[in-house]
Amino acid sequence: MGVSGRDLAREALDGLFRRRVEAEKVYCSPCLVARLTRTFPLAAAQAAVADAFERPGALRITPRGPCAVCHRRRRCIGTRLAGTLAR
Repeated sequence: MGVSGRDLAREALDGLFRRRVEAEKVYCSPCLVARLTRTFPLAAAQAAVADAFERPGALRITPRGPCAVCHRRRRCIGTRLAGTLAR
């Protein structure tokens, strides 16, 4: 069975948070979708971000941001602690 665009986009999203420069930063859904659509189709990016918010795994969800990109106080997602996912 093949890998879907959604799965690839989720892997890219998880990879974003493995970067040391992303430690302790949080991002809102629209900003993450905008970032992923540079590489993936809109539907795949939206599905991956929705999946991350539903099943965050090692990521953490913050109810009131602020987002590292748009600085709005929204529900955001990011790493739990500095270096948790960072390599």
